[in-house]
Amino acid sequence: YSGNAGLAHQFEAVCETMKALRDDERIAFLFVGGGPRRAEIEAFAEAEGLTNVRFLEYFPREQLAESLSLGDAHLLTLRDDFAGIAAPSKLYGIMAAGRPTVMVGPEESEPADALEHYTSALHLNKNVGVKAKINALTKKLEAS
Repeated sequence: YSGNAGLAHQFEAVCETMKALRDDERIAFLFVGGGPRRAEIEAFAEAEGLTNVRFLEYFPREQLAESLSLGDAHLLTLRDDFAGIAAPSKLYGIMAAGRPTVMVGPEESEPADALEHYTSALHLNKNVGVKAKINALTKKLEAS
């Protein structure tokens, strides 16, 4: 995850997934940036004793390309009540990086539409259970 972990973003399913994948040595979660919700994610990781999660500060703008190339896949989240109101600016940097993207958020949104049409993306609906999300995620990553 790169950028601002802001109020328009949802991380509950992401945290559940980090916990469920805690023992899978193939997968690590990297959060680069800050924002008002970063502290929640850090607190969750610490409370659960997760060792598969790392946090870095924002990269300088001139190093954004290097930052976005760190991950094998990107994460984009959006709360349902922000669909049509907010479109995460990180979307375009992620698309330019050319990595697979996992989106957690509403299917009826600008980011979901853009990812579906222009990238290799996996959309995870909040109504899908964590186990199904993990299976879909690992299949997508293995295929890329």
